[in-house]
Amino acid sequence: MEFLKIVVRFADGRMLKGYTQDFFPKKPVFHFFRSLGKGSASHREIRVSDLKAIFFVKTFSGNPNYKERKGFVEGHRTQGRKAEVAFADGEILLGSVLGYNAKDSGFFLFPSDPKSNNDKLFVVNNAVKGFRYLEDELAKKRRASEYQSLIPETRGKLFMATDEERTLLRLVLSKVMETESGREYIVEKLGTAYLLIGEDLLKAMGSN
Repeated sequence: MEFLKIVVRFADGRMLKGYTQDFFPKKPVFHFFRSLGKGSASHREIRVSDLKAIFFVKTFSGNPNYKERKGFVEGHRTQGRKAEVAFADGEILLGSVLGYNAKDSGFFLFPSDPKSNNDKLFVVNNAVKGFRYLEDELAKKRRASEYQSLIPETRGKLFMATDEERTLLRLVLSKVMETESGREYIVEKLGTAYLLIGEDLLKAMGSN
């Protein structure tokens, strides 16, 4: 396996920059190399439980002239669901996750800024104080604002849709929403908020 550039941050504040080729989320330890040049065969074993996070970086120096965004870039499609991670030391990071289970040793977080020097990071659950999905709050806000457009008008038509468009949308959407794989596909590609939008669309169109 190829060596990957990593920045290892320990729970006690220490930091190391180097390489690894045998890190796996389910393994309790991995091997860390300071460098890959001659005489660098020596390595140390690092326990994942001692860490705060492992940053998989593009370069060790980064771009000192670029100020990384703390929020999400509008129009950029994220990998998985948007989330906020609060560490025990007070740091808060935003990103997206493909899966999260508090009982696991940790999880991968993809940066909210696509231009970040970090490709991804592995967050160690022992160092996490709080975790929350952001789409849940976004969905609540949409229900109070954008979802008003889903309410059928007095003439019995869905807002901004002809009878033919409503028939087609209801037929296609109902087929996708009635299967578990279809619902998972929507969440994977667009996020949980779009699943809620789909449910509201079907309710609105089915009410006439």
